[in-house]
Order: sequence, then structure tokens, then C-alpha cells
Amino acid sequence: EYVNAQNNLAFCYQNGIGIEKNEVKAFELYNIAAKKEFVEA
Repeated sequence: EYVNAQNNLAFCYQNGIGIEKNEVKAFELYNIAAKKEFVEA
């Protein structure tokens, strides 16, 4: 559920877009999306 949004938020965290850069949080969100079989994650 909401995997596209999770992936987009992870991208924002990874690149510091509109939010403080946080690669750990980005990894966590990408991992959640990947576990839900979201290909881009």
C-alpha cells in the first residue's frame, strides 16, 4: 500500500529534496517498497 509514495519519499530523503538528506531513512523506505515488490525500489 502506497509503495509509489514510499519510493518517492525515499528518493527525496536520498537526495535532500524538500527535506534534510537522510540516507538511512531513504534505505529503510526503499527496502519497504522493495519487499512489496515495487520494481523501482
